[in-house]
Amino acid sequence: MYCKKCGNQLPDGAAYCMNCGTSMNHKPSQESKSSNEISLPAGIVPRENEIVVRKYYCSYVPIVGLDGVLVITNRRIIYYAVSNSGGSKIIKEIDIDKCVGFECYAGRNIKIFGLLLAIVVLMLAFLNFGLLALSSGTRLLEEAFAIKFFFFCFGVILLALTVFIVYLSTKRTFSLTIYGSACSPTIALGAGAKTIFGNTALWSLFGLPGADINKVMMEYGSLIYDLQTMGDIAIEKWNK
Repeated sequence: MYCKKCGNQLPDGAAYCMNCGTSMNHKPSQESKSSNEISLPAGIVPRENEIVVRKYYCSYVPIVGLDGVLVITNRRIIYYAVSNSGGSKIIKEIDIDKCVGFECYAGRNIKIFGLLLAIVVLMLAFLNFGLLALSSGTRLLEEAFAIKFFFFCFGVILLALTVFIVYLSTKRTFSLTIYGSACSPTIALGAGAKTIFGNTALWSLFGLPGADINKVMMEYGSLIYDLQTMGDIAIEKWNK
């Protein structure tokens, strides 16, 4: 723990700061508690006097409607994602005083080869519709409705494929790494996930950037610093 006034590191449970003499018995006011409407993820047991300060939607997977959420309390940092079916979930956490830094990036992956492929597919679609238009006057196609319908559907499929390729070739991307101190324990049990099917919660780790990713980039560092140096006083500051 740290002194809320001078930032001096203190042993856990210290009643006052040995550097400046400030009392460490400060507790957040009832007003700040009642104004905090954000709660911990369902099923996670709160620690003593734990209060949620911020909640960020960092990633999402539109195919399955999955959100990856970062929750910051006055005691720890929690990342979690739960599949809509409830079949899988992922939770990661770091004690607030063990956080030593973070990196965050948001941008867009533009794949030139994919865009070139989209151009080729689009040209094939136009060629298909062109041939259909030129041949529509022939006796064979006038009588063969099924053949005309096939060419039309094939052209629509090529257009849809073009849009899909462009989407995959220009997807937004992001990365967020939170560093813990060297003494932070790591516990690993079990064989873990071996396939992406049945483990959709893991998709959030590779999903698209969420609505709050830019907000994380701008304020995360200051928020963690305030919680580490000011203690519970920071709750009132960040809940305003």
